[in-house]
Amino acid sequence: MDRDNDDRDAPEFVKKYKQMLARKRKVADNMRGTAADIVDGGDDYFDYSTANVSAVVVKQEVIHVGQISSLYFGEHWELRNDGNTRLFKECDANWLFFYTIALQIKSRPSSITPRLSVKLGQESWPFSLIIKVDELYHVYKPKSDFLVLKFDLPRMAVEVNSTLLGQSAVDHHRMMIQGASVVRFANTTLDTYKNEKNFVFVAIYISGNGQADRYLLYQKKGSNQVFRNLRTFVFENRGDRIAFALELYNFCSALADESDSGDTGIKVKKLATSVENFRNKHSLPAFTGKSKTGKSKRTANDDEEDQPKRRVRPKGGDEDAAEQLEAYGYQVVPDILETEGGTWELIDKLPPNIRTVYRQSDRNKTELIAKHLRKRSKELDILKYLRTIRPQSRHIISFIETIPSNTGGWLILPKLRSIRYQELMDSRGVRGRDQLGRGLIEGLGYLHEHGIAHRDIKPDNLVCDDDFCLQIIDFDVAIQVQDENTEVDEYRGTRDWTAPEMGEEDGPPAWYSPIKADRWSCGRVLLRHILVGKGDNRLSRFAERLMSTDPQQRPSLLARNEWSAVPLSDMANVLKVSVKESRPRQYVDGGMNPPYAKRPRVAVMSEVFSQS
Repeated sequence: MDRDNDDRDAPEFVKKYKQMLARKRKVADNMRGTAADIVDGGDDYFDYSTANVSAVVVKQEVIHVGQISSLYFGEHWELRNDGNTRLFKECDANWLFFYTIALQIKSRPSSITPRLSVKLGQESWPFSLIIKVDELYHVYKPKSDFLVLKFDLPRMAVEVNSTLLGQSAVDHHRMMIQGASVVRFANTTLDTYKNEKNFVFVAIYISGNGQADRYLLYQKKGSNQVFRNLRTFVFENRGDRIAFALELYNFCSALADESDSGDTGIKVKKLATSVENFRNKHSLPAFTGKSKTGKSKRTANDDEEDQPKRRVRPKGGDEDAAEQLEAYGYQVVPDILETEGGTWELIDKLPPNIRTVYRQSDRNKTELIAKHLRKRSKELDILKYLRTIRPQSRHIISFIETIPSNTGGWLILPKLRSIRYQELMDSRGVRGRDQLGRGLIEGLGYLHEHGIAHRDIKPDNLVCDDDFCLQIIDFDVAIQVQDENTEVDEYRGTRDWTAPEMGEEDGPPAWYSPIKADRWSCGRVLLRHILVGKGDNRLSRFAERLMSTDPQQRPSLLARNEWSAVPLSDMANVLKVSVKESRPRQYVDGGMNPPYAKRPRVAVMSEVFSQS
């Protein structure tokens, strides 16, 4: 495969394709103020010259670009203490770009984008390839970190950071070979392209330093060779991040509007069948590569079409989770559906220990959450304890009931919306963000007031209801402490959301206060995810103080007068709350034991709660 060093050597259809990707996104007149407000200098990125409905950027798209614009890249992928950079990974790319793009593609009406689809992570391509390895032929089924297809034909493939910096980028080479195979197939077989050989395949490789190399793969008329045309985006550069996102949206729009003769889907199926027949006829072995974790990947023989249909019911320990829940009147909602049209799987699936359920007696099928508890988890004890306190906090999740199990039991909880999705937070504007921020401070402050440190505050563990009332969930690693000066030395939490004094998960133990570490995590969520402060400077200043590198300088979340404007008549009560000693705690029989009276730096606080 050759690379064009000069755009002048590229065919005209490739130049037009590049122009299409780089064009300004069209925005209706009534969105102009929103775009200019969200993206500073919006006139440089958007075209307001027309209000053509078919080309209008939807509100969610403008907001998404605004979020990418406002991100402080170095805060997320910063230098570590050992001088090494935290690698930009697949989850980062999905969070920044591809989850939102995938959801937009999925939400398009089928009448507008027939058979436009996406695949994430470990989902296989619709067909296998025959490859030659060590003079032997093998069958290999590709997988991409992000894949966009039309009529089951791959049109864009993305690979993200599978190797350490400086090592050979195996995924990069493999992606190029896969893309070249698609180009040759399209130009040779499909009626739309075979006469002019004008098919373009988009291949993107994102390295660990946050650099995206976007290639256009194509053939020149009269040549069997595949060429590539490169543009590089450096995500540390704000303008490059925006330009990269706009290219993705331009690509999706062009793909949706692109005419197609209709033979693509049929010939892709014929390709898949032909490869399978050739494989069976010659008894070709499956090629097994290595995954990013070093474990063997599934071979072609392990693919879904070669195995019995996958069970809809997931396993929950030694017993079938669905059977456990159904015995108590709950029906499990599958995240994988098998129909005559194929297997359908949710883009954003829940973790394996969480299931969506509804009561069998509920005609409306109101969805709830069933969470499988670890045997040593104290989450149920903590939630029971919090339920005894009056008044209760509306910012703490409350369970509906429990279901016993010899594998740890189940918690039935309301199903609320996670604030991890930026489009949800943006649906209420600045006021909604401030409301979520205040709810987080109040809820976490309530936990601290009653001697509970959460230890895993992050967007994934924060949800909200239809009234935008934030609630804290997931108390799996929470602990009870004597006060804010109690210290522990066990690492708990999620990297990038944990306080600096906690060190590294795989590093030496470090003593820290869980309460003060919670405050840092709270400040980070406020500033880096909820993005408070555009409408309330007091709230943003308070969040900045919470992220102080000195734990002693982080203010108590009970000091409401520091972050919330209140009527003068209430100020006396607020000040009392901020300086009073913790009230006597109440305990559930058989649930929580009184806190140990430990001085700071005595020992790790394990087994604070009684055994369930």
